[in-house]
Amino acid sequence: MTVDKKTVVVIGAGSYGSRVAQHLVKSYKYKVYLISNLEYFYFLASTPRALNYDTPSDWVDKMTVPLKSVLPETIDLIIDDVVDIDDTKVSLKGHEDIPYDALVIATGAKWPSPVFPEFNGDRTIKGLQDYYEDRTQEIDDAKHIAFVGAGFVGLEVVGELAHKYKDDIKKGERSITIYHANKDLLDSSFGEKIRRNIQNDLESSGVKFVFDTKVISNEKGEGIIEKSGDKIVADKIYFTTGPVANPPSNSIAGLVDGRNQVKIDSTLRAIGAENGKVFAAGDVTDWPRRLVQYAIPFSVILAHNIDAFLQGRNNFEKAFEPPAWAKGGVSLGPNSAYGQLPVPILGYITLPKSVLVKVKAKNLFTDKFLDFAKV
Repeated sequence: MTVDKKTVVVIGAGSYGSRVAQHLVKSYKYKVYLISNLEYFYFLASTPRALNYDTPSDWVDKMTVPLKSVLPETIDLIIDDVVDIDDTKVSLKGHEDIPYDALVIATGAKWPSPVFPEFNGDRTIKGLQDYYEDRTQEIDDAKHIAFVGAGFVGLEVVGELAHKYKDDIKKGERSITIYHANKDLLDSSFGEKIRRNIQNDLESSGVKFVFDTKVISNEKGEGIIEKSGDKIVADKIYFTTGPVANPPSNSIAGLVDGRNQVKIDSTLRAIGAENGKVFAAGDVTDWPRRLVQYAIPFSVILAHNIDAFLQGRNNFEKAFEPPAWAKGGVSLGPNSAYGQLPVPILGYITLPKSVLVKVKAKNLFTDKFLDFAKV
């Protein structure tokens, strides 16, 4: 075991950041600063249910935990905003600069409303509860809702609302329409059978799909069909077109690519940081298929590689690249889910609906999410 007081700064306290910080103090004994703009850990995969729960605040309690309650005291937790990163230090809005020997960027991505808020106000758990109470009321007031984007998260949000308002939809008192730029939902990593099952399930609940139709947002936030210029008629429109990488402000030339993602190699080192001191993981990076379940093995690899770098060794481990077929399931409310598991030769197998409902849809991992927060 390495005993060293070199300093590692970890920015971002989600599944990747919180776990690698813990590995670095428990297995390698480094001085670790964990910087977060929130005082709590939340599990993104659980968030859609907040829009379908009788009391959204109660659901928020199920999917969040104060960071101080899961982190060891040997980690210096700082709640603040990063204003700059250069080759030697991290500058914060309300604290002194922190010099680093190694840096980890794990700041994730920004997800569109109603999935998760912009954090410009109350960053406590109470602030998150207020956000979902407001979004739930906003959705309840809207009789005709349009979603732009039929990706993973967009479908799960629609699935929750289709379950909540199924009676109103059947009576014609409420409608939900999904506009999607492609000719099919999800992406090519999901099999045809999974896509059809999801579409049929939602359509049986009264959800309407409009495929091969690109919708853009104008200055007023309205949805405009790009090809015709027609405005989408709806009481409320949500752009669930996927996450946007959220790197911290920095002055490291070449750190991010044209999509604002931190460019990393197979050892999870930032390609643009010439000194080799910067590492990154998760949704903030350009790594293919950045799944939350990878946080557990990748955080171990990341901690090992940081230690190898700081100790001058060359035994870096490589992160595994995902298979061609996605692993996972799409939940459509608490009673329905469809998914697949990659397997050699066959490509993938379809998972039983009953298993996915039990494992995921019923609780959306609120009974297991601490596994992603705590080592």
